[in-house]
Amino acid sequence: MNDGISRPGAYKTIIGLAVAIVGLGMHVAIAAPADDTPLDIHAAISLALKQNPSLMASEMSVSSASAGLDEARGALFPRVDIRSTAMKTDSPLTVFGTKLLQHSVTGNDMALTSLNNPSAVTNFQDSVSASLPLYSGGANYGRIDEAKYGLQASIHANAMRRQDVIYQVIRSFAALKAARAMAVVATQAVKSSEENLHVAEALLARGMVVKSDVLNAKVHLEDSQVSAIAATNAEARTLDHIRALLNLGASRTPQIKQGIVIHAPEQNLARLTETALHKRPDLLALQSQGEAAEAGNTVARAGMLPHINLVATEQWNDPHWRLHNSNYQIAATIDLNVFAGGSDRAAMEKARAEHSRLEFEIADKTHQIENEVADAYRGLHEADQRLSSRQQALAQAQESLRITEARFKAGLERMTDLLQAQTQRDQARAAVIQARFEQVTTRAHLYLATGQLTPEVLQ
Repeated sequence: MNDGISRPGAYKTIIGLAVAIVGLGMHVAIAAPADDTPLDIHAAISLALKQNPSLMASEMSVSSASAGLDEARGALFPRVDIRSTAMKTDSPLTVFGTKLLQHSVTGNDMALTSLNNPSAVTNFQDSVSASLPLYSGGANYGRIDEAKYGLQASIHANAMRRQDVIYQVIRSFAALKAARAMAVVATQAVKSSEENLHVAEALLARGMVVKSDVLNAKVHLEDSQVSAIAATNAEARTLDHIRALLNLGASRTPQIKQGIVIHAPEQNLARLTETALHKRPDLLALQSQGEAAEAGNTVARAGMLPHINLVATEQWNDPHWRLHNSNYQIAATIDLNVFAGGSDRAAMEKARAEHSRLEFEIADKTHQIENEVADAYRGLHEADQRLSSRQQALAQAQESLRITEARFKAGLERMTDLLQAQTQRDQARAAVIQARFEQVTTRAHLYLATGQLTPEVLQ
């Protein structure tokens, strides 16, 4: 017989599994339901996709990028400005010029005394001006392309965030189910330990066991009670977290329906990898960013080319605030950057470096996705085998405990053997719970890795 198993160590293992499962579920923020009706996984995902704060922030990024595209397109249209100013001055040059604009110059104004020491003049100037870019070296169209691909990148990033939210909701529900199962296991372990202690005390009274057997039973009971408290706290922490995820008040407890069924994808690894490289939104986002960076090269090169604009202005000047004494101006302007201290060439180099950086990131992301899909795919079989193995181990541990209990009552086994068998049974139960949690999350992760995680994968 082997007494080498440490009971405190065994229960620490169970507690550790419970805490780990709780921790794995703590990620998503979901908005609160309108009432306390039972909330299943589909309803939770639906709420999260509508009201999750991080997802709403991501959607605002899409709106911002869309507005940026409209802003870039607006640069192709004429710009019209209205301006109104009021002025009073006795500056000789300004006074004479203002009177010319007001069409009010007289012969007296030409006298040297009036020219050098004029009376102050008041002027209200109103103007309407319009400008139209005729040629920008490709900068305006480059900015449109840059904004268009930036919008596509934001849309893809938002799609990836949606899938991540779905994944985190699934993990959270699976974590609650595991935490509750762990609490049940811990409660059953306490009951079994109490029964063992009562049996040991009765046998000691009849002289069939020694004092140390009773002491071992008491230690085992105390360990199981500590484990039960830890399991209860783990479940409470999970509920607290889900309450936060659902955006509920501290006094409200969500009613959670925990059923989660996910079937594994039927494609082989090669097909799944191909799908991921075509559908992963984060990879598509990087590719769109690369296109935007290429458009940025066009914008930077435009700084070295001429810019031609057409400008038209209608202006009114009068001592009173009214539209009198109009004049107009139509002009074409040509701007050519001859020397800018090297800033224009630095902008081009910066744009080229940014484009190259994104190309390397795309290549790196491609390799990451291939490895992630392969790892998740291998994990499917491993998770299924682990659950089957753990279930068999639990059946064997339960049968071993039944036999040990019968032999102990017949005086053929020691109390330490019975306690060891009970510990092994409890560990086997905890392992099955952990394996079920991993099976659900592994399947969800494979869908996430291939860019296919939608509510429809849940049965």
